[in-house]
Amino acid sequence: MGRETVPSPDDLLLLPEVAEITRRSVDTLRWLRHRGEGPQGFRMGRRVVFRRGVVMEWIAQQEREQRGGRDPLALPPDLPRTHEVLTSPSLLRSSLCLLRRSTAGRLAARSPAHEP
Repeated sequence: MGRETVPSPDDLLLLPEVAEITRRSVDTLRWLRHRGEGPQGFRMGRRVVFRRGVVMEWIAQQEREQRGGRDPLALPPDLPRTHEVLTSPSLLRSSLCLLRRSTAGRLAARSPAHEP
């Protein structure tokens, strides 16, 4: 049986592996790299390799740029990040209050008026 390994941000990925992760073609990734818009890779001999962490950060950056605060269902910007919430009980309480207020407002706006 082969040993299962946990992916590390330092793992080196080849272009076809990055294409599989990003669901883009190898040609598209080459074009993006040429324009300086894709994940940062480097040459190792004749091959271009990418660090897994760099690829994952590039994906996260694309998501942040796409959302740009225009997503109506996005959490309020004053809501702390998940890792901050999980490490602080007081932040957890305040985050839950903010989330309840935010969700209650959205639900009230979406539901039809309740008539007695």
